[in-house]
Amino acid sequence: MSKITVISKLTHKETVTDGSQVTLNDSSIVKINAERADILDYERSGNDLIVKLADGETLTLKNFFVSGEQGISQLVLQEDNGALWWIADPIAAESYQSIASLDVLLAGTTTASAGEAAIWPWALGGVAVAGGIALAAGGGGGGGGGGSDGDSSNGGGGDGGSDGGSDGGSDGGSDGGSDGGSDGGNGTNPPLPGTDPNDTTPPGAPGNLKFSADGTQLSGSAEANSSITITDANGNVVGRGQTNSNGEFTIDLDKPYTNGETLTATPTDGAGNVGPGTPVTAADTTPPEAPVINTVADDVGSVTGSLTSGQTTDDARPTFSGSGEAGSTITIYDNGTAIGTAQVNGDGSWSFIPATALGEGAHQITTRATDGAGNTGPASPVFSITVDTIAPNAPSGVTVSDTTGTQQGVVTAGQSTDDNRPALSGTGEVGSTITIYDNGQPVGQATVGTDGKWSFTPETPLADGAHAITLTETDLAGNTSAPSASFDFTIDRTPPDQPTITQIPNGNQVIGTAEPGSTITIFNSLGTVIGSGTADARGQFSVDLKEAQAVGDTFTVVASDAAGNPSQPATAVVSDITPPDAPTDLQISADGATVTGKAEAGSTVTVRDDL
Repeated sequence: MSKITVISKLTHKETVTDGSQVTLNDSSIVKINAERADILDYERSGNDLIVKLADGETLTLKNFFVSGEQGISQLVLQEDNGALWWIADPIAAESYQSIASLDVLLAGTTTASAGEAAIWPWALGGVAVAGGIALAAGGGGGGGGGGSDGDSSNGGGGDGGSDGGSDGGSDGGSDGGSDGGSDGGNGTNPPLPGTDPNDTTPPGAPGNLKFSADGTQLSGSAEANSSITITDANGNVVGRGQTNSNGEFTIDLDKPYTNGETLTATPTDGAGNVGPGTPVTAADTTPPEAPVINTVADDVGSVTGSLTSGQTTDDARPTFSGSGEAGSTITIYDNGTAIGTAQVNGDGSWSFIPATALGEGAHQITTRATDGAGNTGPASPVFSITVDTIAPNAPSGVTVSDTTGTQQGVVTAGQSTDDNRPALSGTGEVGSTITIYDNGQPVGQATVGTDGKWSFTPETPLADGAHAITLTETDLAGNTSAPSASFDFTIDRTPPDQPTITQIPNGNQVIGTAEPGSTITIFNSLGTVIGSGTADARGQFSVDLKEAQAVGDTFTVVASDAAGNPSQPATAVVSDITPPDAPTDLQISADGATVTGKAEAGSTVTVRDDL
């Protein structure tokens, strides 16, 4: 679709549309973005102008031929190179006239009466002829023949533009010829009604420029009945208007200008002369947008880096940084009280470090931007931090649990365990980090849960031998406690020697030796425990069985050390549960050193001193 621009001759308001049809509410200048070569034909349908393009597109300009207070509407093409071509009469004579700007067509439009064209083609400069057809209204040569032999003051147009007008009106009266066809060749244009035909002096620069309070209008003064064009800093037209007979104007702008924008007002008089523009700067009454706190950085302690809103920090002077309107001043507020300012750099960035340390506890940080005109914008969203520089108490202790082997449960201080990856647990401040040290070396960390508890199991098995476990606690702000008291225990994964079975008296007792202090467990052939006991400091044990064993029964004895490591089992078979008879014929030698007598063959005789 083609881009169509409509400028009302009455109000000088400009509207732009992309479409195939526009409806004109009053006499207007219609500009179509198209090449002359793209135009296939112009047709009139009632009061509508139909523009047919070579690509098949048809544009309808409704009410184009309705003559209003400012005359009929006028059509202009703007080519890709920016050149403007006015079509004097799209129906009667399809010819194009180069114009410098639309202001030429707008000049004097507010004084045109109904039925008059609001533009006089001889005010536009040289004639451009398309298809051999001359311009339809005025200008240089062409359309001659008037007053050929009379004494009237208008000569004919002779040979038109092609001969430079030298023959124009040669047979006419005294005033004929000299003004005929100048612009077709080298003649002189008739003047605009009410203007000096020799006026080549541009109007003076507009003055007394002033924006309305809401920035939607620009008023000022310039040459009476001149056309005023308002452009922005990029040269875009943002408003058009006309001065009255006193040279005053008030022009509606395309939007409010309230942020220090610079506009330029340029005049064009009725002769098409363009005067110098006058720049004017709008008042800056627009407050800057709310700044953004992008990061809050903790730069001290064991925990550093960017904080998120709601986080705790041990840095009482964290670095705040963010973005805002370039050149504005950022005021930083802590719980509603201003604590300092920062200047926004050209790239929109700012940073701030409090001069005075923030106090312990919660802080609600907000910011506001104030621009160079003194406008202060809204507050930024709250960024919450909690300052905590007080270290937690040392952890109260640790529980060590044996979770493997035959002997499981809580390990007491000084005890041995066969679990080289025991479970450690304890309590602490919610969210804090517990660091576990073994013999002074860190072996891992655990986080305290919402229930105030933590647990840890070493990933790498602890070596056999003595271990001293200590703990430190680091809170969310990065404050670290003093070490806890040491918890000492021993890891022993070496099993004791196999026990020795020396006697099975009556089948209901087992006597033997094992590692001192070890636990003796006796199992029957089905694996059922039938007795248990402890070896004394000399390694001797005597364990009563739950029930007497019969001759031929097999049982095993296992010794387990303090760490729970089991020995290899010792196996025995009950072969004789009948005790021998008491020894007889006892005699003591004369020197008292020898006792002799009789007893069951193969038995062992034990002599005791009963004194």
